[in-house]
Amino acid sequence: PLAGAGVCVSGEVHPDKGGNRGVTSPGYSDGLPHIVDYKITSIDNTPPGLYESQLDFYAFVRHLQTGAETVNTSIAFLREGEVKERTITGFDEIRKRIERAAELCGSGPYTPNHGHCGMCPFRKGCVKCNAGACEQ
Repeated sequence: PLAGAGVCVSGEVHPDKGGNRGVTSPGYSDGLPHIVDYKITSIDNTPPGLYESQLDFYAFVRHLQTGAETVNTSIAFLREGEVKERTITGFDEIRKRIERAAELCGSGPYTPNHGHCGMCPFRKGCVKCNAGACEQ
């Protein structure tokens, strides 16, 4: 299920035959689940905390699927060939954040927060930002 979301198990950076850098999946090195989320966004354009929150969610799903109390995660930035790794434990706090987000999604109101526009990777194509509604 996670593989369909562009997420894989384990990863390391290596140069290919053309000298480009990429990420491969060598498998489990410590016996723990390892989720890698591959990103084409450059590290400099990454909204703080966004990808970590995504990996928290993926790790929580793996915890529910397998009962694993510890899940290793990585964000693989393909342009730079860098991998940021984290070990996630203690899924109670993640569960609470997910439940709170679900409550907010279901209850509204949906007030725009234009304070995040300056770091959003989609701002160039955003109708609101092109109309001048976003903070740059």
